[in-house]
Amino acid sequence: MDKEAASKLREQLRPHLKDFLRNGNVDFYPPALTVCPHCGGQAGLNEDGTWLCPKLTGCGAGGDVVDYAMENLRMPENEAIRFLCRMFGIRITELDYVTSDEVMDMEFHDPVFVVDGLLSKGLTLFAGTSKIGKSWLALWLAHRISTGQSIWGFASRPCEVMYLCLEDTLDRLQRRLIEVTGGETGTIYLATDAEIMGNGLEEQLIGFLSTHPKVGIVIIDTLQKIRELGSEKAGYAGDYNAMTRLKGIADRFGVTLLAIHHTRKAKSNDPFQMVSGTTGLMGCADNTFVMLKDNRAENRTKLFGTGRDIRDMELSLCFQKNPMDWVLEDCTVGGFRPSRDRELSQIAAFILERQAWEGTATELAEALTAQDAEFDVKPNALVRILNANASLLAEHYGFQFSAKRVANTKLLRLTAGEAEAI
Repeated sequence: MDKEAASKLREQLRPHLKDFLRNGNVDFYPPALTVCPHCGGQAGLNEDGTWLCPKLTGCGAGGDVVDYAMENLRMPENEAIRFLCRMFGIRITELDYVTSDEVMDMEFHDPVFVVDGLLSKGLTLFAGTSKIGKSWLALWLAHRISTGQSIWGFASRPCEVMYLCLEDTLDRLQRRLIEVTGGETGTIYLATDAEIMGNGLEEQLIGFLSTHPKVGIVIIDTLQKIRELGSEKAGYAGDYNAMTRLKGIADRFGVTLLAIHHTRKAKSNDPFQMVSGTTGLMGCADNTFVMLKDNRAENRTKLFGTGRDIRDMELSLCFQKNPMDWVLEDCTVGGFRPSRDRELSQIAAFILERQAWEGTATELAEALTAQDAEFDVKPNALVRILNANASLLAEHYGFQFSAKRVANTKLLRLTAGEAEAI
């Protein structure tokens, strides 16, 4: 959405500030006081449809309804405008688009993981047969993540956890917590009851995450308990819509949302074909795990993973009771090779020989061509190849890439090992 279109929509939305406060259950004291979404202080409402938190008693933040929604819901400007337009029935008549050249020149952050290589921020679907131990494993994961312990060799980033254990009671959870944690755990918030989607769940999650910024992962056990009544009858559309709502919340707050689900009874050679429901569930999820056992009485299980941010994997796990643990016995992780492997390998050889290099894209292309006459990539395309594969360079090729603009010149820096700031 360009600036002109955004400005026009802001003008149409401006009179709806008080309506947004009422609809969002924000504290509103008619006719002219509300809560500052930035600092929580007392903010005033102006007749022109804006709000202001006084500098003398607050933080000095202010703006229109879009600015309020951006702060209150943690949304970027364009997303907040779209959200408000849908809320108040204002049509967006201009198509939002970018050119392929603009996309190629964008610089994106690497995927952020709560557990490196295993659980990325976004929506993860975790499916398994009934009574296979999904809830035990979910609680074990919550404990390990909340205390910053590694999981099967994958490093975790300690954070607070929200666990919606909707098929359990508090007394059962107490017994399980003792077995899983030994009586000592990090911060895990537990809820045994929640609304369903479309009837308050989204608002409950948004409200909780807004007031608990240290939460890095939300576990919903199970997906079926929070589905809208009758939504499963809508087939693919119903499945995809349910997952889209959850993914929107996960992406908005930058958390991992792990949705526990069931597998179907019918067997399949492809474990992911056993996820109950339509392909709409996996189609929307960023990553999917399926937990299977050959025999329910066995203490060994297989965990299969696939997704946008993780490699295909198969983990062989052994469930031990004393102490409660899930032990990794074998791990097979699928190989991965970028489509521009030849060019990236040539760049890696150039950098690893020098350890560090800095200059323009033209200078880099010339240096690479001088080293290997078969290297034939134009400077502009060279930067785009590095941009598109930035998250893979260190792991696969042993160097990292960064860029900065000095006056009208874009300088590239490539370093062996850890990246250096420029």
